Amino acid sequence: MSGFSSDWLALRRRADRRARNKDVMKQFCDWLLKNSPKDGPLKLIDIAAGTGSFLHDLAEHIGAEREQKWLLVDNDSALLNVAEKTPSPGPHTSLRTDLRELTDPSALDVLEGHHGVVTSAFLDLVSAYWLDSFIARIRQLKLPFLAGLSYNGILLSRPHHPVDRLIQRAFNQHQATDKGFGSALGPLGGFHAHERLLKAGYSCFKGRSDWICSPEDASLQTELLKGWAQAAREIGVSESVVDDWLGYRLAAVAKGHSRLQVGHVDLVGLPPA
Repeated sequence: MSGFSSDWLALRRRADRRARNKDVMKQFCDWLLKNSPKDGPLKLIDIAAGTGSFLHDLAEHIGAEREQKWLLVDNDSALLNVAEKTPSPGPHTSLRTDLRELTDPSALDVLEGHHGVVTSAFLDLVSAYWLDSFIARIRQLKLPFLAGLSYNGILLSRPHHPVDRLIQRAFNQHQATDKGFGSALGPLGGFHAHERLLKAGYSCFKGRSDWICSPEDASLQTELLKGWAQAAREIGVSESVVDDWLGYRLAAVAKGHSRLQVGHVDLVGLPPA
């Protein structure tokens, strides 16, 4: 699976937290509190957990009074090490980590024994086959599923540049390349999950969770723009076109004029009774 650095995850942390759809998270948490056993801890698993930021965002919605035991699964030991060293969001919340290669279908065995499964910024990386196998497994186990921040293909930039759409198309094309699971779903990840969950008999709720990057997010904007430019180069957009676009965009960031919107969708699937 393609990796992400802890520095990048820290840089995007504020934008992630700001963007998460609270109504979608509430649907997941309310279902958990109503349907999970009351005489023991709530056992939750985060797939592709990174440094564990989703745990911290969700734990407060579940409530500090409810005991929570989290299992964070990722293929990057450095990220899991950061998660282990991060202070717990509450006295009744604990975590352990599991280092494993998620591209291996046998990794899905780790889902058993939990009351709910979550993931964030992950569905756009996996293949249709992997996601179908994953949903079949959670359906078998009757697990509720919350997927946050799945990229949906929308990139908006201000002020306008003539090749904005060209860069957007190139980036979306790059998103669909192999990230370790086969051809990635890219911008279709959230939509594919929604369709498959409905076919599995789940009740589904979704909502937008876009990043809205203002001039105060200059460092994040800079890294995003450089990433979009690199993706466009790898797809085959000419160096001169990309360099001109990137120079214009970075100058707008430096002057405090730049605003970016990156489209995401949050999705919850609740199992049939």
